Amino acid sequence: MEKPTLWIILGTIFIIFLGTAMHFAYSSTGWLLFGLVAPVNESPWEHLKLSFWPAILFLIFEYFFMYKKYKPHNFHLGRTVGILLMPAIILIIFYSYTAFTPDHESILAVDISSFIVAIIIGQLVSLKFYRSKLFSEKANKYSILALIVWAAILLIFTLYPPHLLPFQDPKDLTYGIFRIP
Repeated sequence: MEKPTLWIILGTIFIIFLGTAMHFAYSSTGWLLFGLVAPVNESPWEHLKLSFWPAILFLIFEYFFMYKKYKPHNFHLGRTVGILLMPAIILIIFYSYTAFTPDHESILAVDISSFIVAIIIGQLVSLKFYRSKLFSEKANKYSILALIVWAAILLIFTLYPPHLLPFQDPKDLTYGIFRIP
């Protein structure tokens, strides 16, 4: 098995387990730092952190321990596309199935499954990019900027969420870390 493939498998397992563990990090501790990287309520928006931050942490490990040694093609672009695809898939599945449930209720088993499926697909897309030679070095160089922008958006909207349905906690109808009504 080639080394980048092994790292994709390890990353998938890491992201799933850390993302799952992070689910209750803020509600268990109340620490602001955990609230920036873990869900602060049950809104769909807050759950996007469960795939993003563990993937970023693994990306850092991957960069120092795999990329520098094996230099897969399109590493930065592949990781960026894969990481950004994960929350997109989670939202697409969530809003697709809740459109057909009574009162648009979520189903825990489907939510957990969509989280796992999104991570697997995101990781496989990254691997596909590693094996492709279609993209320029410039695209790889600037792709990391998209991750920085997405990280900033996650942080800002945790602190100052727009009053829109994806940001609203369905349990108490509040928004963000400060529980704004």
